[in-house]
Amino acid sequence: MTKERAFFESLALKEKGKLCPEHVPEVYHFDRTMSLIGMRYLEPPHIILRKGLIAGVEYPLLAEHMSDFLAKTLFFSSLLFRSTTDHKRDVAEFCGNVELCRLTEQVVFNDPYSNHWTSPY
Repeated sequence: MTKERAFFESLALKEKGKLCPEHVPEVYHFDRTMSLIGMRYLEPPHIILRKGLIAGVEYPLLAEHMSDFLAKTLFFSSLLFRSTTDHKRDVAEFCGNVELCRLTEQVVFNDPYSNHWTSPY
């Protein structure tokens, strides 16, 4: 991954944090030269969701929290809510995120269907 990944991650966290602060850790500082994101520490017993799901942890509020996050971030960042000018400006800001898009497309659309070391078949 390129160093630019941290820039886009911090940008996304800041934008989503404005729309749904109760479900996004606050970003305190970003240093583009160092690719450093300073953000709120989520103290234990907090663990990464993927790890918890693999370990069999049950999250009774997961559906409620996820639907709240998705509803707020998707609607309030869409053209249904925003002006065309604001929306296009923000879309343009993320257009440089080519590397992460390429990686996501590879993992989602290619890897599951190829004879790859991560494939279960």
